[in-house]
Amino acid sequence: MIELARCANVIDPKLEYDLTWEQGQALQSEFEESKYDDSDKDEYECIQEWLEATQYTLVEKTKAANLYNNLHSSNDAKVLKILAEMFASKE
Repeated sequence: MIELARCANVIDPKLEYDLTWEQGQALQSEFEESKYDDSDKDEYECIQEWLEATQYTLVEKTKAANLYNNLHSSNDAKVLKILAEMFASKE
């Protein structure tokens, strides 16, 4: 799981080993509870599909954080309120 998550850019390859292990364990637990854990298919393939379908890459997380920080610093309260309502309705 850890190596596949690193290759998919979900876990930072430079992350400290103990934190990497924790993230890997959390991902493994999530995967095992998902519909992607199919005993009729190769586990490697299942994990890859699950990572691609459900996990955000480090690049995506960085872009989202930058966008959030830029929007959050906006003085346009009405725009922020509209965005918050849009995101809330997606959940």
